[in-house]
Amino acid sequence: MYRIFTMATILQVMVFCFSYSIFASASHSEVAWTYGETNGPAEWRNSYPICGLNSQSPINLPDTGDMTFDPSLKPFQISGFSNPQDYKLKINNNGHTVQVSVEEGNLTVEGGGLPGRYKTAQFHFHWGRDNTQGSEHQNRGTLYPMELHVVNYNEKYGNLSNAASQEGDGLAVLGFFFVPNGNTDNSALTTLLNKFNDVKTKGAESELTGFNIDLMLPFSSGNADRFYRYSGSLTTPPCYESVVWTMFESTIPISDSQLAMFRMLQEDDTPNSGNVIVDNFRPVQALNGRQVRRSFASSASGLQIPFLALLLVLLRLLCELGATFSASADNITQYMYRIFTMATIVQVMVFCFSYSTFASASEVAWTYGETNGPAEWRNSYPICGLNSQSPINLPDTEDMTFDPSLKPFQISGFTNPQDYKLKIKNNGHTVQVSVEEGNLMVEGGGLPGRYKTAQFHFHWGRDNTQGSEHLNRNTHYPMELHVVNYNEKYGNLSNAASKEGDGLAVLGFFFVPNGNTDNSAFTTLLNKFNDVKLKDAESELTGFNIDFMLPFSSGNADRFYRYSGSLTTPPCYESVVWTIFESTIPISDSQLAMFRMLQEDNTPNSDHVIVDNFRPVQALNGRQVRRSFASSASGLQISFLALLLVLLRFL
Repeated sequence: MYRIFTMATILQVMVFCFSYSIFASASHSEVAWTYGETNGPAEWRNSYPICGLNSQSPINLPDTGDMTFDPSLKPFQISGFSNPQDYKLKINNNGHTVQVSVEEGNLTVEGGGLPGRYKTAQFHFHWGRDNTQGSEHQNRGTLYPMELHVVNYNEKYGNLSNAASQEGDGLAVLGFFFVPNGNTDNSALTTLLNKFNDVKTKGAESELTGFNIDLMLPFSSGNADRFYRYSGSLTTPPCYESVVWTMFESTIPISDSQLAMFRMLQEDDTPNSGNVIVDNFRPVQALNGRQVRRSFASSASGLQIPFLALLLVLLRLLCELGATFSASADNITQYMYRIFTMATIVQVMVFCFSYSTFASASEVAWTYGETNGPAEWRNSYPICGLNSQSPINLPDTEDMTFDPSLKPFQISGFTNPQDYKLKIKNNGHTVQVSVEEGNLMVEGGGLPGRYKTAQFHFHWGRDNTQGSEHLNRNTHYPMELHVVNYNEKYGNLSNAASKEGDGLAVLGFFFVPNGNTDNSAFTTLLNKFNDVKLKDAESELTGFNIDFMLPFSSGNADRFYRYSGSLTTPPCYESVVWTIFESTIPISDSQLAMFRMLQEDNTPNSDHVIVDNFRPVQALNGRQVRRSFASSASGLQISFLALLLVLLRFL
């Protein structure tokens, strides 16, 4: 009994230690979270476990066609916002954002399908270092330079602090995207921005008088009826899943100079330190089966309406023909002529409708910008709007399935540059190296066949905070390598590219910054960049050893992630067996800078450089991500289980 009592005591201690390590207090005073790499979004869940749950925010808003129309989402009633004399505001720089708190006043939000009446507590902003990013939510893959959050708490909980942790209905946050407006200032923001000198450093605060909140919002406070709704969380630790999220369709204009004022605020309290608040946004989180609803019905296109109308006319004529079948031959002939005419018109409409929907992908020049960018690709390349698209945000390994069939790869023909002939080209979207001659093969690794290497290319960002197409547990990398291989049974890359499910096998690798230390494996490649600086420039690439570039021996590569997806550029064929490797590739800052000097046009020194040539992550839509290795239990878990077994043995 003494031994059992002793073991039980030890077990209690282990349970306490285990619980404490897993569910460490989420108090802001204990762990200083950031938006950087150290204690950044990818690590929040370690100190704030709720940040790793399944109903997190922000998200990438899907197409309206993939949302559900909810007629219960009536217009909002927003009151108390229009007269600045009715409320007292305080502006504060908290080191993460600039926040305006409602100190006094009765600003309320109700209607809009909310589960109660909500009182406005504060509003704050999230912005990027430039206009290519900044918003927390994405809208069909589109990022905005800034996003406004108006935070409201459910009156039944009494105050913001109590409501924040009430799952499902504690808070209601209204979100608005900002759109750049060139040199034209938004006068509604003038009073707010005039206070920024008073709150430039962390911890600074000031009274904000005369600011009209209602004028800042992009609709009359009496009516706001076009919005999207989903259940989510706070986008900062402790990430409570207590938020009824509303993202409005209407946007807020802002000038470049006004955006620049946000980017001058500091994250520390040292005057003029240069440590400014930028990129203060959390990456998008997986929907995990959550539904996004919209408050408005989807309207049929102008082409669909006459098309359906003509079908109805044709059906009416058929009915009339049946009713007059006993009439004279002349009448029947007349009706047959009318039917033939209408049928011909319907055929023309069908052709026009089909052509407009499935226009040839070769006719539209796609980009990574706003015009013909990722958010619009599906308009010209319908496959880009399907459900098995790439890239994705790789989930935690615990949320993946271990697949023992994912054996190590056998990669052959890569080691001797004399055995293959390469061509390097700047295609205006990336720099691509094609295999002109040679027998570079990839097999094993659970692939459904033997694959031949066709080309490899890169995706990179304007700086080290982004660039990779895939995310790894919400972490961005500055660059990503794709080695593209086609299934031998299809004969060539062109034929294989459209073969759903097994046509292509792409090997993906993340790059990690390595300061001033060059990666010598890239010297030969980078030495060719001056020859291909302009769009469409190409050159022979001799002496480049592909094997040295890859972060493993070509005879063995055994730790990787697998999922089924698509090309990450139009036409987005869903033909790719994706493999993302755990091993990363080091690269120096100066080597990354050489990628960022390549141009997207053919005008020498035009400054139109290729940067941010990545597609935003796409929803998994129920797809499973598998891993090639078993997840190892932590030392604490092993000890805990071992002690439990010992105790059971004594019992």
